[in-house]
Amino acid sequence: MPEIVVVERETEEKAKTCVFCRRQVSRYLCPTCNAPYCSLTCFRHQSHSQCSEAFYKREIETDIQSGTSASKSAQERTQMLGILKRFEEESAEEEWDENSLAMRLGDLDLDSLSAEALWEKLNEEEKARFLRTVNDPDGEAARQILNSEVLLSENVLPWWEGQSGIAEGEQPPSSRPQRYGSMPTLIEVPGELSSRAAAGPSLIFNIATLCLAYAYVTRTMARSPLSSLEIQDAEYEIASELMQRSVPFVFDMTSKERFSSFGEGMTYLWSRIGSVPKTTFPKILQDVEQLFRVAPVEDLSAASSDRCVLALSDVILFLERRKKGKSKEAARKVRYYLAQIQGLHGRAKELYAVCAQAALARHASERSASEPDL
Repeated sequence: MPEIVVVERETEEKAKTCVFCRRQVSRYLCPTCNAPYCSLTCFRHQSHSQCSEAFYKREIETDIQSGTSASKSAQERTQMLGILKRFEEESAEEEWDENSLAMRLGDLDLDSLSAEALWEKLNEEEKARFLRTVNDPDGEAARQILNSEVLLSENVLPWWEGQSGIAEGEQPPSSRPQRYGSMPTLIEVPGELSSRAAAGPSLIFNIATLCLAYAYVTRTMARSPLSSLEIQDAEYEIASELMQRSVPFVFDMTSKERFSSFGEGMTYLWSRIGSVPKTTFPKILQDVEQLFRVAPVEDLSAASSDRCVLALSDVILFLERRKKGKSKEAARKVRYYLAQIQGLHGRAKELYAVCAQAALARHASERSASEPDL
């Protein structure tokens, strides 16, 4: 697999400006031409297509040929078949001949056919269209495939949506059955730790930033709760990498990072997760609203956010799948966050502040997402 070189933190100030947007500091180097770039969007820049298309082609061919696990191979076949089905539908009105895709696949057992064998059945034009679709995940063809019945049936929606029903502003669910994750196991922290954490400086916006990352990883992986992933699964490795890239301060025991507002933490996160569809931001912000929403109570000293407690519990259980290393240390830090949230009785205004700021950020993000690109 071609390796993308990440510019080390200590040399970041000396790093070159991204050669494509010429605005951001580059964080990566192209594995082919060594051009410095800042994000996935710039990597896919039209002027860089010779490298980016070759990179994606090699990645797909490597994945198809590797077949590292039965579950991964099955998923690859499903996704490839979805793309092939789309190609065939687009060509349905064309003349039927012996070279049509349906004719070539008609006598094959597609459930047992390997991804490599499927790839070999494609002609050069079909392979090129396949690569174009994979290379443009925000394109119309990719969106239709990702919204196909087959792939949607495998997705698991966040547990907090199943718990709370339809979120504010959302449309009623379609007739398609939805799969929601089960509620995470609640972790209890010792009373002594809760008292110590509650008495310490507030880390509420660090916790909110972690919850933003948690919602982002949950939706990206389409798995919920995250603690349901087994350490031997390839998905666990991907989710772990996404989490570490999104909130490195959680995994760095020497980090003194402390956010003073929700917006500061949000900017920190967005700068690390790279290019994502504009519609993703409002959804993740709405997730944080739900996680921090406080149940109505007459006495504010009794206010708490059970969903936030469950979210942090899920993160701890997810991290503790690994028995050593950064993940184990990060789990200890998140336990402290959990203790502070559980000790916030009487300081409910902090929970309300996060929820309100997330709502304001979501409204601004929704307006931005609705504006046409210039």
